[in-house]
Amino acid sequence: VQTCALPICVVKAAADLNYSLPSRPQDHTRQLRVAVVTPHIGRWYYGRVLEGIETVVGERGGELVVVRPFDRQMRRRDLVDVLGHTAVDAAIVVSLPVSDHEVAGLLDRGIGLSLLGTRHPLASTVSIDDAHAAATLTAHFADYGHRRIGLVSSAPFAPTPDDVARSRRSGYLRARSEE
Repeated sequence: VQTCALPICVVKAAADLNYSLPSRPQDHTRQLRVAVVTPHIGRWYYGRVLEGIETVVGERGGELVVVRPFDRQMRRRDLVDVLGHTAVDAAIVVSLPVSDHEVAGLLDRGIGLSLLGTRHPLASTVSIDDAHAAATLTAHFADYGHRRIGLVSSAPFAPTPDDVARSRRSGYLRARSEE
């Protein structure tokens, strides 16, 4: 058995196997690769979102890459670190807030960015006004005579701060104070 320094062994093994890192070819005949960055995979909502995105990307001959940006301790990793060296053309970030640094870093690398459920001024966004939706629903129940209206949320158990849960709670409390 021959020994060598680890980086040299890895390079030699890759060469022996004719392995090369994936790259983003510059021709226009290549397949579109879209990363979906999501905090959960098995929950109903996220599964439906993944299914819908996969349908649209697949109809265009593209490929979907699913990414959960958490380490083993459930700490959120920087999206530039997670996606910056992948061969993806675009990223759709589902229900996770993004920082200015992450948006700038991904856009600088030529990775298109869309957000679903959160907002950033430099990224395309699909979201609702969660505070207004919660206030409207709470008021609707109150209009029908219900007085014991509660709010159930997974926010204390979420791996990252949840702007959606905070917004919904705010709308719920606002509607309750107006009763």
